[in-house]
Amino acid sequence: SYLGSELVVNGDFATDSDWSKIQATISGGKAFLSTADGSMSSLTQNITTTEGELYEYFIIVDDIVGTITLGRSSTDESLLDIDANGTYAGVFTALSSTQLTIKRKFGINNVSATLEIVLVKRKITIAAQA
Repeated sequence: SYLGSELVVNGDFATDSDWSKIQATISGGKAFLSTADGSMSSLTQNITTTEGELYEYFIIVDDIVGTITLGRSSTDESLLDIDANGTYAGVFTALSSTQLTIKRKFGINNVSATLEIVLVKRKITIAAQA
């Protein structure tokens, strides 16, 4: 399988742009989420996907306290729960409209994390030639 072009704009956090932020900041090539009282902390970005198609995500997280989630919309927490530093990758099926969301996991109050990179590419499967 091959990956298509990168869908996340500013996924390396090189500038403070392209992401909608709630109790989050972008500086020095990193994004920071932080909330101590259970209020929302999130980074979101609308990405162009085709419903039902497969996409691959890649994310690097450091300095995490608590749990953050990766989802396909503001209400979705189904892709991945992250509660340890590391590099994470996986595949998801796109919704009719995909809003990539990284946020405090519901029910976890004290949450903070540093994001180094967030990437999403369409997963393209090439059929074998007979």
